[in-house]
Amino acid sequence: MDDTFTLRAGEFELRAAIDPFADGFLTIPFEAESPTGPLEGDVEEGFVELKRLPFFEQPPWGLKLKMGKYRPDIGKNNRIHFHDLMWTTRPLPVSKFLGTEGLGESAEGGFQVAGINSEFFLPVGGENTSVRMVLGYGSTGNLAATADFGRRPVFYMHPNFFQTVSEDHNIELAASYLRGSSDEGEVERTTDLYAVDFSYNWQPARKGLWRSFVSGGEFFFMNRKEGETERTPFGYFLFGQYQLNRSFYAGGRFDYSEELTDPDIATKVLAGYLSYYTSEFLRFRIGYEYRLSDILEDDHRSSVFFEVNFVFGAHPPEPYWVRH
Repeated sequence: MDDTFTLRAGEFELRAAIDPFADGFLTIPFEAESPTGPLEGDVEEGFVELKRLPFFEQPPWGLKLKMGKYRPDIGKNNRIHFHDLMWTTRPLPVSKFLGTEGLGESAEGGFQVAGINSEFFLPVGGENTSVRMVLGYGSTGNLAATADFGRRPVFYMHPNFFQTVSEDHNIELAASYLRGSSDEGEVERTTDLYAVDFSYNWQPARKGLWRSFVSGGEFFFMNRKEGETERTPFGYFLFGQYQLNRSFYAGGRFDYSEELTDPDIATKVLAGYLSYYTSEFLRFRIGYEYRLSDILEDDHRSSVFFEVNFVFGAHPPEPYWVRH
Protein backbone atom coordinates (compact mmCIF):
# COMPACT_ATOMS: atom_id res chain seq x y z
CA MET A 1 0.00 0.00 0.00
CA ASP A 2 1.69 3.17 -1.18
CA ASP A 3 0.28 6.61 -2.10
CA THR A 4 -3.17 5.41 -3.04
CA PHE A 5 -6.85 5.49 -2.12
CA THR A 6 -8.59 2.18 -1.67
CA LEU A 7 -11.86 0.68 -0.45
CA ARG A 8 -10.41 -1.96 1.82
CA ALA A 9 -13.64 -3.72 2.71
CA GLY A 10 -17.40 -3.66 2.88
CA GLU A 11 -19.41 -6.00 5.05
CA PHE A 12 -22.96 -7.28 5.24
CA GLU A 13 -23.95 -8.44 8.72
CA LEU A 14 -27.13 -10.36 9.49
CA ARG A 15 -28.20 -11.52 12.93
CA ALA A 16 -31.55 -12.63 14.31
CA ALA A 17 -33.24 -14.94 16.76
CA ILE A 18 -34.06 -18.26 15.07
CA ASP A 19 -36.34 -19.52 17.86
CA PRO A 20 -36.32 -19.47 21.69
CA PHE A 21 -33.35 -21.86 21.66
CA ALA A 22 -30.97 -20.32 19.14
CA ASP A 23 -29.65 -17.18 17.44
CA GLY A 24 -28.22 -17.02 13.94
CA PHE A 25 -25.33 -14.88 12.72
CA LEU A 26 -23.95 -14.32 9.21
CA THR A 27 -21.32 -11.84 8.06
CA ILE A 28 -20.16 -11.55 4.45
CA PRO A 29 -17.26 -9.17 3.83
CA PHE A 30 -16.09 -7.97 0.44
CA GLU A 31 -12.37 -7.35 0.85
CA ALA A 32 -9.42 -6.49 -1.36
CA GLU A 33 -6.51 -8.89 -1.00
CA SER A 34 -4.20 -6.08 -2.10
CA PRO A 35 -4.69 -2.29 -2.35
CA THR A 36 -5.15 -2.49 -6.14
CA GLY A 37 -7.00 -5.80 -6.23
CA PRO A 38 -10.75 -6.39 -6.73
CA LEU A 39 -13.18 -6.80 -3.85
CA GLU A 40 -14.01 -10.46 -3.31
CA GLY A 41 -16.77 -11.87 -1.11
CA ASP A 42 -16.73 -14.78 1.31
CA VAL A 43 -18.46 -15.89 4.49
CA GLU A 44 -16.28 -14.65 7.35
CA GLU A 45 -18.63 -15.94 10.04
CA GLY A 46 -21.80 -17.98 9.73
CA PHE A 47 -23.01 -19.90 12.74
CA VAL A 48 -25.92 -20.84 14.94
CA GLU A 49 -25.56 -20.26 18.69
CA LEU A 50 -27.58 -22.43 21.04
CA LYS A 51 -28.31 -20.33 24.12
CA ARG A 52 -30.76 -22.84 25.57
CA LEU A 53 -30.59 -26.61 25.39
CA PRO A 54 -33.54 -28.95 24.83
CA PHE A 55 -34.53 -30.89 27.95
CA PHE A 56 -32.81 -28.31 30.19
CA GLU A 57 -34.82 -25.53 31.80
CA GLN A 58 -31.58 -23.62 32.38
CA PRO A 59 -28.29 -24.50 30.64
CA PRO A 60 -25.63 -25.65 33.13
CA TRP A 61 -23.14 -22.88 33.98
CA GLY A 62 -24.71 -20.64 31.33
CA LEU A 63 -23.48 -22.98 28.57
CA LYS A 64 -23.70 -21.74 24.98
CA LEU A 65 -22.83 -23.83 21.93
CA LYS A 66 -21.69 -22.28 18.67
CA MET A 67 -21.68 -24.35 15.46
CA GLY A 68 -20.51 -23.20 12.05
CA LYS A 69 -17.73 -20.85 10.95
CA TYR A 70 -16.55 -18.23 13.43
CA ARG A 71 -13.60 -16.31 14.86
CA PRO A 72 -12.34 -18.26 17.91
CA ASP A 73 -10.95 -16.88 21.17
CA ILE A 74 -7.21 -17.02 20.54
CA GLY A 75 -6.24 -13.85 22.32
CA LYS A 76 -8.78 -11.03 22.29
CA ASN A 77 -8.03 -9.25 19.04
CA ASN A 78 -8.90 -12.20 16.79
CA ARG A 79 -12.59 -11.93 17.74
CA ILE A 80 -12.82 -8.30 16.58
CA HIS A 81 -13.93 -7.55 13.04
CA PHE A 82 -11.94 -5.30 10.70
CA HIS A 83 -14.19 -2.25 11.03
CA ASP A 84 -14.20 -2.40 14.86
CA LEU A 85 -10.41 -2.14 15.32
CA MET A 86 -9.04 0.81 17.25
CA TRP A 87 -6.19 0.98 14.70
CA THR A 88 -5.98 1.01 10.91
CA THR A 89 -3.95 -2.22 10.79
CA ARG A 90 -4.00 -5.41 12.82
CA PRO A 91 -1.18 -5.73 15.35
CA LEU A 92 1.79 -7.39 13.66
CA PRO A 93 1.86 -10.55 15.86
CA VAL A 94 -1.80 -11.24 15.03
CA SER A 95 -1.00 -11.14 11.31
CA LYS A 96 2.18 -13.20 11.73
CA PHE A 97 0.93 -15.92 14.11
CA LEU A 98 -2.76 -16.11 13.17
CA GLY A 99 -2.58 -15.17 9.50
CA THR A 100 -4.07 -12.77 6.96
CA GLU A 101 -6.76 -13.23 4.35
CA GLY A 102 -4.87 -11.41 1.61
CA LEU A 103 -1.54 -10.07 0.43
CA GLY A 104 0.34 -8.04 3.00
CA GLU A 105 -0.68 -6.75 6.40
CA SER A 106 -3.10 -4.12 5.06
CA ALA A 107 -5.49 -7.03 4.39
CA GLU A 108 -7.76 -8.48 7.05
CA GLY A 109 -5.93 -10.43 9.77
CA GLY A 110 -6.78 -13.22 12.18
CA PHE A 111 -8.41 -16.53 11.33
CA GLN A 112 -11.64 -18.51 11.50
CA VAL A 113 -12.57 -22.04 12.51
CA ALA A 114 -15.31 -24.21 11.04
CA GLY A 115 -16.38 -26.39 13.93
CA ILE A 116 -18.04 -26.35 17.33
CA ASN A 117 -17.38 -24.01 20.25
CA SER A 118 -18.61 -24.24 23.85
CA GLU A 119 -18.64 -21.29 26.24
CA PHE A 120 -19.57 -21.43 29.92
CA PHE A 121 -18.86 -19.74 33.26
CA LEU A 122 -17.09 -21.55 36.08
CA PRO A 123 -18.86 -21.34 39.47
CA VAL A 124 -16.02 -19.48 41.19
CA GLY A 125 -15.43 -15.94 42.36
CA GLY A 126 -17.83 -13.46 43.85
CA GLU A 127 -20.22 -10.75 42.83
CA ASN A 128 -17.55 -8.74 40.96
CA THR A 129 -15.63 -11.67 39.49
CA SER A 130 -16.32 -13.99 36.58
CA VAL A 131 -14.32 -16.82 35.04
CA ARG A 132 -15.35 -17.77 31.52
CA MET A 133 -14.10 -20.89 29.74
CA VAL A 134 -14.12 -21.54 26.00
CA LEU A 135 -13.39 -24.96 24.47
CA GLY A 136 -13.47 -25.63 20.75
CA TYR A 137 -12.61 -28.07 17.99
CA GLY A 138 -12.64 -27.46 14.26
CA SER A 139 -10.84 -27.01 10.96
CA THR A 140 -8.94 -23.83 10.15
CA GLY A 141 -8.46 -22.11 6.84
CA ASN A 142 -5.86 -19.34 6.95
CA LEU A 143 -4.26 -19.97 10.38
CA ALA A 144 -0.58 -19.15 9.85
CA ALA A 145 0.60 -21.38 12.69
CA THR A 146 -0.75 -24.47 10.85
CA ALA A 147 -0.62 -23.08 7.29
CA ASP A 148 0.67 -26.28 5.67
CA PHE A 149 -1.52 -28.72 7.63
CA GLY A 150 -4.41 -28.55 5.17
CA ARG A 151 -7.86 -28.80 6.74
CA ARG A 152 -6.69 -30.85 9.70
CA PRO A 153 -8.75 -29.96 12.83
CA VAL A 154 -7.28 -28.13 15.81
CA PHE A 155 -8.24 -28.07 19.48
CA TYR A 156 -8.22 -24.82 21.45
CA MET A 157 -9.12 -23.51 24.89
CA HIS A 158 -9.43 -20.04 26.40
CA PRO A 159 -9.95 -19.36 30.14
CA ASN A 160 -10.83 -15.73 30.86
CA PHE A 161 -10.80 -13.92 34.22
CA PHE A 162 -12.70 -10.64 34.64
CA GLN A 163 -12.62 -8.54 37.82
CA THR A 164 -14.49 -5.32 38.62
CA VAL A 165 -12.08 -3.54 40.95
CA SER A 166 -14.35 -0.58 41.67
CA GLU A 167 -17.09 1.42 40.01
CA ASP A 168 -14.50 3.05 37.73
CA HIS A 169 -11.97 0.27 37.14
CA ASN A 170 -11.94 -3.29 35.82
CA ILE A 171 -9.28 -5.72 34.64
CA GLU A 172 -9.34 -8.75 32.39
CA LEU A 173 -6.76 -11.53 32.07
CA ALA A 174 -6.95 -14.53 29.74
CA ALA A 175 -4.85 -17.33 28.30
CA SER A 176 -5.21 -19.30 25.08
CA TYR A 177 -3.89 -22.63 23.86
CA LEU A 178 -4.21 -24.20 20.40
CA ARG A 179 -2.83 -27.49 19.15
CA GLY A 180 -2.72 -28.82 15.62
CA SER A 181 -0.93 -31.75 14.00
CA SER A 182 -0.50 -33.40 10.65
CA ASP A 183 0.96 -36.78 9.74
CA GLU A 184 0.63 -36.34 5.98
CA GLY A 185 3.87 -36.94 4.11
CA GLU A 186 7.02 -38.43 5.56
CA VAL A 187 7.42 -36.12 8.57
CA GLU A 188 5.01 -35.65 11.46
CA ARG A 189 4.33 -31.98 12.23
CA THR A 190 2.82 -30.47 15.37
CA THR A 191 2.13 -26.90 16.46
CA ASP A 192 1.44 -25.70 19.98
CA LEU A 193 0.37 -22.06 20.11
CA TYR A 194 0.18 -20.22 23.45
CA ALA A 195 -1.19 -16.73 24.04
CA VAL A 196 -1.82 -14.45 27.03
CA ASP A 197 -3.90 -11.28 26.79
CA PHE A 198 -4.79 -8.63 29.36
CA SER A 199 -6.63 -5.31 29.49
CA TYR A 200 -7.35 -2.55 31.97
CA ASN A 201 -10.33 -0.19 31.68
CA TRP A 202 -10.96 3.08 33.47
CA GLN A 203 -14.23 4.92 32.98
CA PRO A 204 -15.28 7.43 35.65
CA ALA A 205 -18.90 7.01 36.64
CA ARG A 206 -19.62 10.75 36.61
CA LYS A 207 -17.87 11.54 33.31
CA GLY A 208 -18.18 8.20 31.53
CA LEU A 209 -19.14 9.73 28.17
CA TRP A 210 -16.26 12.20 28.20
CA ARG A 211 -13.24 10.44 29.67
CA SER A 212 -11.94 6.88 29.60
CA PHE A 213 -8.68 4.99 29.36
CA VAL A 214 -7.96 1.49 28.15
CA SER A 215 -4.66 -0.38 27.91
CA GLY A 216 -3.60 -3.95 27.34
CA GLY A 217 -1.69 -6.33 25.15
CA GLU A 218 -1.25 -9.87 23.89
CA PHE A 219 1.74 -12.23 23.92
CA PHE A 220 2.17 -15.15 21.49
CA PHE A 221 4.55 -18.10 21.68
CA MET A 222 4.64 -21.01 19.26
CA ASN A 223 6.40 -24.38 19.43
CA ARG A 224 6.56 -25.90 15.97
CA LYS A 225 8.04 -29.38 15.44
CA GLU A 226 8.80 -31.01 12.09
CA GLY A 227 10.58 -34.27 12.66
CA GLU A 228 13.81 -33.34 14.45
CA THR A 229 13.44 -29.61 13.70
CA GLU A 230 11.93 -27.29 16.30
CA ARG A 231 11.14 -23.58 16.03
CA THR A 232 9.94 -21.30 18.84
CA PRO A 233 8.97 -17.83 17.53
CA PHE A 234 7.66 -15.16 19.91
CA GLY A 235 5.68 -11.95 19.49
CA TYR A 236 3.63 -9.42 21.42
CA PHE A 237 1.90 -6.05 21.22
CA LEU A 238 1.03 -3.43 23.84
CA PHE A 239 -1.40 -0.53 23.48
CA GLY A 240 -3.00 2.36 25.33
CA GLN A 241 -5.86 4.71 24.42
CA TYR A 242 -7.17 7.82 26.17
CA GLN A 243 -10.49 9.48 25.45
CA LEU A 244 -9.90 13.23 25.24
CA ASN A 245 -13.58 14.24 25.13
CA ARG A 246 -16.84 12.82 23.84
CA SER A 247 -15.58 12.45 20.25
CA PHE A 248 -11.74 12.29 20.23
CA TYR A 249 -9.62 9.25 21.12
CA ALA A 250 -5.81 9.20 21.01
CA GLY A 251 -3.61 6.16 21.42
CA GLY A 252 -0.47 4.25 20.61
CA ARG A 253 0.72 0.70 20.04
CA PHE A 254 4.04 -1.17 20.07
CA ASP A 255 4.45 -4.46 18.18
CA TYR A 256 7.24 -7.00 18.20
CA SER A 257 7.13 -10.19 16.16
CA GLU A 258 9.59 -12.83 15.03
CA GLU A 259 9.12 -14.67 11.75
CA LEU A 260 7.48 -18.09 12.11
CA THR A 261 9.92 -19.67 9.64
CA ASP A 262 13.00 -18.00 11.17
CA PRO A 263 12.79 -16.64 14.75
CA ASP A 264 16.13 -14.84 14.25
CA ILE A 265 14.34 -12.34 11.97
CA ALA A 266 12.21 -9.81 13.88
CA THR A 267 10.21 -6.64 13.20
CA LYS A 268 9.16 -3.82 15.54
CA VAL A 269 6.31 -1.37 14.91
CA LEU A 270 5.70 1.96 16.63
CA ALA A 271 2.18 3.27 15.93
CA GLY A 272 0.10 6.28 16.97
CA TYR A 273 -3.39 7.38 15.97
CA LEU A 274 -6.16 9.91 16.56
CA SER A 275 -9.82 8.97 16.05
CA TYR A 276 -12.85 11.25 15.78
CA TYR A 277 -16.38 9.86 16.18
CA THR A 278 -19.37 11.91 15.07
CA SER A 279 -21.38 8.97 16.44
CA GLU A 280 -20.93 5.23 16.69
CA PHE A 281 -21.92 5.06 12.98
CA LEU A 282 -19.25 7.37 11.51
CA ARG A 283 -15.54 7.49 12.39
CA PHE A 284 -12.53 9.34 10.99
CA ARG A 285 -8.97 8.33 11.87
CA ILE A 286 -5.42 9.34 11.08
CA GLY A 287 -2.60 6.99 12.01
CA TYR A 288 1.19 6.74 11.73
CA GLU A 289 3.41 3.63 11.82
CA TYR A 290 7.21 3.33 11.87
CA ARG A 291 9.02 0.02 11.44
CA LEU A 292 12.42 -1.32 12.43
CA SER A 293 13.05 -4.69 10.88
CA ASP A 294 15.63 -7.30 9.97
CA ILE A 295 13.77 -7.49 6.65
CA LEU A 296 15.46 -4.92 4.43
CA GLU A 297 12.34 -3.62 2.62
CA ASP A 298 10.54 -3.07 5.94
CA ASP A 299 13.38 -1.44 7.84
CA HIS A 300 12.88 2.29 8.63
CA ARG A 301 9.54 2.33 6.80
CA SER A 302 7.10 5.11 7.70
CA SER A 303 3.39 4.96 6.83
CA VAL A 304 0.58 7.48 7.25
CA PHE A 305 -3.04 6.32 7.03
CA PHE A 306 -6.27 8.27 6.76
CA GLU A 307 -9.32 6.10 7.34
CA VAL A 308 -13.11 6.53 7.21
CA ASN A 309 -15.52 3.93 8.63
CA PHE A 310 -19.29 4.17 8.29
CA VAL A 311 -22.16 1.92 9.35
CA PHE A 312 -25.81 2.07 8.35
CA GLY A 313 -28.65 -0.06 9.66
CA ALA A 314 -28.78 -1.91 12.92
CA HIS A 315 -25.45 -2.38 14.66
CA PRO A 316 -24.48 -4.33 17.78
CA PRO A 317 -22.86 -2.56 20.74
CA GLU A 318 -19.46 -1.02 20.03
CA PRO A 319 -16.27 -2.68 21.33
CA TYR A 320 -15.21 -2.11 24.91
CA TRP A 321 -12.98 0.87 24.14
CA VAL A 322 -15.73 3.06 22.61
CA ARG A 323 -17.76 5.02 25.16
CA HIS A 324 -20.74 6.30 23.16
